[in-house]
Amino acid sequence: MLNYANREFLQGLQDLGVQDPKKVQSAVNALGLQQFCQTSSGLYVVCTTQIPSDNSKPQITEGDNVLSRTITPINAADKLWLLAVLHVSCDSPGTIVAGLFQNSTADAISSARLQVPATMPLIGGLSADGGGILVLSHYMTAGTTSTLTFSVRMGPASAMTAYLNGNSGGSLFDGVFCSSLNILEVK
Repeated sequence: MLNYANREFLQGLQDLGVQDPKKVQSAVNALGLQQFCQTSSGLYVVCTTQIPSDNSKPQITEGDNVLSRTITPINAADKLWLLAVLHVSCDSPGTIVAGLFQNSTADAISSARLQVPATMPLIGGLSADGGGILVLSHYMTAGTTSTLTFSVRMGPASAMTAYLNGNSGGSLFDGVFCSSLNILEVK
């Protein structure tokens, strides 16, 4: 049964045209969805703390914290699917790295990188300050019914500056250029 404290999910279904409460519950049951938690931010963040792009796991002391979200799983045997979507750019060609962290564990549980070339076409990125969308995805067993905190840290892989929700000129689209961290709990 869906935890109705998660109004964002219900609103999302209604936005898709599912107005009938019975249809909403039917969709939820078919998915086995227990709960959905989401945080999004249009906050412009400047990241200078590096995360190496090498064969080591990103560490919780690397990069800058850009998003976090808590969830209290309903059942320890349930699965959690985490999806972070980051709008990133940098001031010079290079690599932007992001890591997903659980609680205060030092090692990232997932990571991703985006290589930004010297020139980038307008489709799929920004041309002046290269960038694009960096996506992190992770699937795991909840393992507990205690509150879990997940955070996303990002930073450049070398001596440059990375930006979230903007570029070297500042924020883009007046706060509606949003990055997000989504967590779904399913049976």
